[in-house]
Amino acid sequence: MNPEHQTAYGVFKPIGHVVMSFAAEHDARDARSALLKQGVPQGDIVHYSPDEMKQQADADIESASFLSTVGQELNLVRAHRALAEQGSSFLVVRAADDDTIDRVAGVARRFRAQRAQRYGRFIVEELVP
Repeated sequence: MNPEHQTAYGVFKPIGHVVMSFAAEHDARDARSALLKQGVPQGDIVHYSPDEMKQQADADIESASFLSTVGQELNLVRAHRALAEQGSSFLVVRAADDDTIDRVAGVARRFRAQRAQRYGRFIVEELVP
């Protein structure tokens, strides 16, 4: 699990990161390898297995405050849990600058990410169609 687990209103909100989900574990592994080859530091990539994401989502849902229902935070956690329930693996990648965001988005598309979402302070941007 990510030692820097960021939250807002009690739920997962990794500002400055991209969260990607992959239906196939091998796509997540290949995407991680591609990111490393492109110069993303190993410490900036965290892999969540389906079980790890379900556990994290369950903990977030349990600890969510009322304010998490005002924005999209809780809905996104529920969506991550549903994908994990279907067997999806996740990569969470630190992407603080535009160049890194572009590289991560390209890798997400190349390795068939179901979702790739860039978490900003106020918005969550979809990076793949």
